[in-house]
Amino acid sequence: MHPFLWIGGVWTDLGVLAGYQSGNATAISNADQVAGTLDDGYGGSMAFLWTAPDRMISLGALTAGGDSQAYGVNSAGSVVGTSDGVAFLYSNSVMYDLNTLLDPSSTGGNWTRPRPLMIGVRLSARACMAMIVSSERFS
Repeated sequence: MHPFLWIGGVWTDLGVLAGYQSGNATAISNADQVAGTLDDGYGGSMAFLWTAPDRMISLGALTAGGDSQAYGVNSAGSVVGTSDGVAFLYSNSVMYDLNTLLDPSSTGGNWTRPRPLMIGVRLSARACMAMIVSSERFS
């Protein structure tokens, strides 16, 4: 199964990147950017961002060879998700571990298994991180 986009009565098959068998779209921005996750058929996953001009790109993972999943995207193309159980922010072609952007005294410890669902529309990493609406936090 491929992720798809439906706008104005037109279906667009977003396809999958080479090496992946299927995928799903999990979020869409006001700018019609789509974030989601690709599956390789062997238990591996990779977050993606799809835009009309650039098509689909892999967002990578926080660690080499790791897995990632995307859960939210804003109109600036910033994506939130998880990579090997750690929350990330992908912005301006860089994936950030949210634990490195948070003040430990404000969180009571590290976010080791969060699931960010939505981010705001500001461009700075701190502003996007601060706009996470919902997550699970385990110390």
